[in-house]
Amino acid sequence: MDETIGEPRLDLGVLLRAARRRADLSQRELAVRSGVPHSTVARIESGRAERSPPPGGARFLRACGFAVECSHPLAMRLDRP
Repeated sequence: MDETIGEPRLDLGVLLRAARRRADLSQRELAVRSGVPHSTVARIESGRAERSPPPGGARFLRACGFAVECSHPLAMRLDRP
């Protein structure tokens, strides 16, 4: 994890690779399940992606069979009307 202004950050590529391996998926299989090109998964995992496609990493984690929940206070505020 990186420290940025006191906030811990998790590298999406590291998280994605771990989730994909735990789900026993290849990069190509994850790409198909996520609806993105194989090259997108490869770039994210290698850290070469400038940003992940919307909606961020949640799409990939769900494709690996994980439930995704955001409990960051800012996210909670943004969801309120």
